[in-house]
Amino acid sequence: MDERREPPPEATDRAPIPTGIARLSPVQEAWSAYVNHSLHQCPTCRRVDGSPCEKAERLYGVYTRLANEGMDRLRQS
Repeated sequence: MDERREPPPEATDRAPIPTGIARLSPVQEAWSAYVNHSLHQCPTCRRVDGSPCEKAERLYGVYTRLANEGMDRLRQS
């Protein structure tokens, strides 16, 4: 039996986001650096006991500082 398929989506007026060119916000970049370090790069952070290394703590500190500064700017506007 030949099943019908949905028609392809219609073209939109929006241009596609170029791959590799779009940048993350500073908060997203800081979170990405922390997560990549903690989950993929550092054997100390990946241990079962869950204690992060000093670099992970610094990366997390940068993330929280940027996030808090952004929230403060939003509250002031």
